[in-house]
Amino acid sequence: MRPDERDAGYVFDMLQFAREALDLAADVAINSPLDEIRSRRALERTISLIGEAANNVSREFQRAHPEIPWSDIIGQRNWLVHGYRDVELKRIRDVVDNRLRPLIAQLLALLPESPSDPELGGT
Repeated sequence: MRPDERDAGYVFDMLQFAREALDLAADVAINSPLDEIRSRRALERTISLIGEAANNVSREFQRAHPEIPWSDIIGQRNWLVHGYRDVELKRIRDVVDNRLRPLIAQLLALLPESPSDPELGGT
């Protein structure tokens, strides 16, 4: 199922936020506990925005694309926002190191090619 304009916009937002999170994390050493407060908060916020955008994707589109872990992504957003006292830096690092790149590839596959946007696979 190809996304309608609304869903494509939210999927594109997810893609952009995932890329931003990788960029933010690139400035943090691999073994760093991410304890620098600005970097940590920026990364937490950016990851939570992925979940916020995912939550706005229509349920029909989500059901048509079970390869995206929609409920996990949305649940992660809820954990970051509502469970802020229990945010584990190890879990944030796991998201950055192991989940964002595969998610980016999956999201790219969902978006229609755009000749005006080379980042989306267009020419």
